Amino acid sequence: MTAKAPPPEYEDQLIEATKANRIELDDYLSSVQGLHAFSDSVRWNEDERALLPDSHSSIPRTMTAVRDKELHNLTPDCVVQRDPGYGVIAEMKKHYREAGDTSAFEQIQQYDDDLLGWWTEDERIPLHDLVLLTHYLSSTKATDAYRYWESKGGEFTRCFAIVEFNFTHQASPSFTLKRVTGHLSDKAHDEALRQGKPIPERFVLDYIRRYKFYDARPPLVYVMLLIHDYVLPSLLSPDAFGGAGGVPVVVVTAEQVRMILQEQFSGPLNTSRQPMLPRRDWVESALEEFTRVKLAEPLDDVAGRSYRFVLRKPSRKDTLEFLTDRILRRTKEGAARQGPETTGGEPFQLPLFGDSDRS
Repeated sequence: MTAKAPPPEYEDQLIEATKANRIELDDYLSSVQGLHAFSDSVRWNEDERALLPDSHSSIPRTMTAVRDKELHNLTPDCVVQRDPGYGVIAEMKKHYREAGDTSAFEQIQQYDDDLLGWWTEDERIPLHDLVLLTHYLSSTKATDAYRYWESKGGEFTRCFAIVEFNFTHQASPSFTLKRVTGHLSDKAHDEALRQGKPIPERFVLDYIRRYKFYDARPPLVYVMLLIHDYVLPSLLSPDAFGGAGGVPVVVVTAEQVRMILQEQFSGPLNTSRQPMLPRRDWVESALEEFTRVKLAEPLDDVAGRSYRFVLRKPSRKDTLEFLTDRILRRTKEGAARQGPETTGGEPFQLPLFGDSDRS
């Protein structure tokens, strides 16, 4: 089947769509890195220039509040224990797009309690602080929102601070944390954050390489990219080259993909209090989108659904552009079926599964 060529203006649309997707991906990834940077900052021993050996961290972690003799599970974005007597709970809200948005403080207020789930014998800790993490471009709006929340009667009984983060790619990647309002119980750490605390480059490089998820749903194309570039190649074996013309074929399940992503990009699961990331529904949505754009074929049997991928060379060198292209084309096809007036004419078509992207 010969695919109908895209209209001349399509490449400009694709460039803009790819750019928008790249911004979303970078946005999500920098939030992941911000959480890990702050976690390491809490655990940092300045004298030894290393992380405290008996400190702990989990991104995210399930904690438990006891209220009216009932247990309530909560899942903060980041829980850090510097030592058996002190810890910090942090929540990420990278952007403030609406003035007066107090939802983050209402969320953090749930953690202003004597929580179970710390790395101690009775799972309790005498003292913990509360932190809102936000991007440096949003820190002023976050502070304004906090002041507004306070003016309406909102308050914390524990120490609270807003900490901004800034990640830059120049000669080398760098990360800086700065406390912009409030204060922390750990005076030395609080002062370092007040002045602006750089994170050592070796840690930043580790964040970039190792961590890809936190407990917020990532962009769909982000999960698709990780599956395409990391999961599928990892499953290649001599048996995979049994397709027509020796083209490799890989069949996966959502749980199999999820396990590979978790092991590679979220770290080991050491306790039942550490939720598994990525969430299963994130992976299922990505795999279903692969089928929608005809890059995978769904296979249903009594054991459940699996997905068959034919791993031909992508039609574009950049994976994100390649996936954006497929999504954009399929979306335009669907819109055109609703009526030519939605796209300005007859749709161009994707080839059928198995006939696309021949090298």
